[in-house]
Amino acid sequence: MLAEKSTCIGCSACAAVCPTKAIDMQRDNSDFLYPAVMPERCISCGKCTRACPILTPAAVPSSHNLDIYSGHFSSADKTLESASGGFVSALSESVIHSGGVVYGVCYNEDFSRAVYCRADTLASLEAMKGSKYIMSEITPEIYGELENDLRTEKNVLFIGCPCEVYAVKNYFKEKYENLLTCELICQGGTSPRALRLFVRDLEEQYHSRVKNLNMRAKRDGSAVPAIMRAEMESGDTFWEPLETTDFDAVFRHVKRECCYNCRFKMPHDVADFTAGDHIGMSEGDQCFFKSGVSIIFVHTPKAEQWVQRLNHFVLDKETFSRGAGIQTCLFHSIEKSLFYEKLVDDLHHDKLKGAAQEIQKMKCSILSGTIKDAKEKLGNKPQKLLIWGVGKYFRITWDTVKTYFPDSSVIGIVDKYKTGERCGVPIIRPEAISDLDFDHVFINSVGAQKEALDLLTALFGKDNCKHYYTLVMLPSDLKHDIAEEE
Repeated sequence: MLAEKSTCIGCSACAAVCPTKAIDMQRDNSDFLYPAVMPERCISCGKCTRACPILTPAAVPSSHNLDIYSGHFSSADKTLESASGGFVSALSESVIHSGGVVYGVCYNEDFSRAVYCRADTLASLEAMKGSKYIMSEITPEIYGELENDLRTEKNVLFIGCPCEVYAVKNYFKEKYENLLTCELICQGGTSPRALRLFVRDLEEQYHSRVKNLNMRAKRDGSAVPAIMRAEMESGDTFWEPLETTDFDAVFRHVKRECCYNCRFKMPHDVADFTAGDHIGMSEGDQCFFKSGVSIIFVHTPKAEQWVQRLNHFVLDKETFSRGAGIQTCLFHSIEKSLFYEKLVDDLHHDKLKGAAQEIQKMKCSILSGTIKDAKEKLGNKPQKLLIWGVGKYFRITWDTVKTYFPDSSVIGIVDKYKTGERCGVPIIRPEAISDLDFDHVFINSVGAQKEALDLLTALFGKDNCKHYYTLVMLPSDLKHDIAEEE
């Protein structure tokens, strides 16, 4: 028996364990992989069911987060080569130096897919660097390679999204102590077809093949904003902020079906490490590094031992609230986007070009509409306003508020993690608003919504507080647009 399509993560464990090769991994219209059984070969042994992380899940650890760190390479150059602060690269290098091997994700030859590969040298680690924002693929053969390496008792590091780590841990059933796992903070697996079409459009634009692709390139020594960089065989280079690309439009709004009800969020994950961007870091913080900072959750004693082995890597103890508070995707599944059906239909018709511009136009229209409605509710009297959240939609919110409330003043920007000012207005901590004389708050941070409403309810009461705020967010369908620095 196989998992239902709506829950299947495409891990290929069922195909890997099948003794008669009765299970074949096939692509759907979005290029996601799903298992298909060949009945004439099936002997009903049940091994596929027992290997499935959905039908026979692994035991969930009783404790998490033994330690939490922020960190980055001590070298700015090495950090610039990494997606965030470089923790995963540093851990991978440490495993290679121990004589071990690393399994991670690289692009295939034509940059149409992200596939698991094996590295046993520092040079072979290079292909694994950088974020690949599509659903990665574990072939059945990878499980065999993993087991061959694990049997040698060398250190084996497996890096992947939480569901993929879960699948590997479940497949080997705690059989090997030398297996070290690191899960990446995940926003959901995106359609591989989007990457294939994006590369196709680039190659048509430049009349040349892509020879290198980086979705998180860093320009001018800074991790922000993330830059999509494609190097062409012709010598041309495509540079564009990731969030303005047609690929990003799909990344934000089209995920694998199981991602909308993910079963592998904290505390149901099983990795030794969880790592990703420390997006709650601000300039002036102790561990701030312009080139990028990693957040590292250490879940097991074995993981703590590996942290202590890292060389040329700066580590600072971090709090759970700062490390996890802004990363809502650590705990909550993506919600299906308002634009999901349209984009899926476009992908199935091999259409991607123009997606970013069209989606952004629709988003801005919805966002502006919420502020316009607030204006009609509040009337023409000058207001003392707050904007809550310094994230992806802050600038649009600021400009729209200024348009509809020209005689009002924004007296503060509220954010739990950021510091300094925006648009000449000071950023203040949430608890400070109780001392302010204000009329209305525009909340444009999804991650801070609950905290904001709880605080306003405490200040004004459950019924009265509704007059004091507007949720300047896109509909709940779009909640996976997590807060990001401009």
